[in-house]
Amino acid sequence: NAAVPVSIRGPGEDRAWGNRMTSWVVGLGTDHEDPLERLATVRHHTAVAKRIDAQRDLTLQHDWMDYWPLFKIYTSWLPALGQRFTGHPSYSLIASSVPGPRTPLYRDGARLAKIISMGPLLFPFGLNFTGWSYVDDLTIGVVACREHVPDIWHLANGLTLELEELAGSVG
Repeated sequence: NAAVPVSIRGPGEDRAWGNRMTSWVVGLGTDHEDPLERLATVRHHTAVAKRIDAQRDLTLQHDWMDYWPLFKIYTSWLPALGQRFTGHPSYSLIASSVPGPRTPLYRDGARLAKIISMGPLLFPFGLNFTGWSYVDDLTIGVVACREHVPDIWHLANGLTLELEELAGSVG
């Protein structure tokens, strides 16, 4: 499973200050051999998370930030409780995507060639995938803790192969 940060900022809300987000836990389907089955699993879990979010007050999490000491205990305690009852963490990595500009950016006449982003590593989850789009390209940054992923290049190359296989599966 992956923790996926999702914006809860409504249309027309000021984007100048900070993030307004929640997180979804999304199954990755890594137990399926077929890339289309893996994609279907991700789509299913994403649809379930959207339905759940539609039924709850998404601002509550941000209201709790006023009580940070209690909120910190809750947010650190809940994953540990889930792991105790299931025998595994509720998620093992963070995966996020950021829609970038659809038109090229320039600085002093020079065109920005690419956006490469790296997301945070949060204890105890030592792996992060962050994708950024820019014009018609998508770049995925991979950050890992050496204790969790000893050979990050093997993982990054495997991601490239998996994306090529998925693209080939859909035609």
